[in-house]
Amino acid sequence: MNTETNPNVSSTRSPPVLEGLFIDDDEMMHELIRYYVTGADHVETTHALSLEHALEYLDDDGSPDLIMLDNRLQPHENYLATATAIRDTGFTGSLVVMSGDISHPVFSKYADVGVQKVVDKSSFSFDNFAQKIKDLSMLTVA
Repeated sequence: MNTETNPNVSSTRSPPVLEGLFIDDDEMMHELIRYYVTGADHVETTHALSLEHALEYLDDDGSPDLIMLDNRLQPHENYLATATAIRDTGFTGSLVVMSGDISHPVFSKYADVGVQKVVDKSSFSFDNFAQKIKDLSMLTVA
């Protein structure tokens, strides 16, 4: 019996893989995210240590569902310029800024540069990573 053409039979296929691009200049954050991904079924991440590397990835037809961007990437003071540079590539997926301190007033401007959400880096854990990434990837572009 072909389960693909029979609407009364459910498929046992795995859900599609969610692809994320993680941009942070701190190698330890990359190691932490790699660890979290080991416990997250159907999540794959590409890692960039700089905005330049991330833009090269996007220009080379990289098409993640979600980009998680560190607030401070050199040479910029904060995410405002980096988020704009990412949107200028034509990226239309979910763009999320991460920071260790999200109380700064600069974070009130996130929607102005096409960012869907600002999250505290400490909110991620091994146990909640997969669900948080799934939720963040479903945010729509304003």
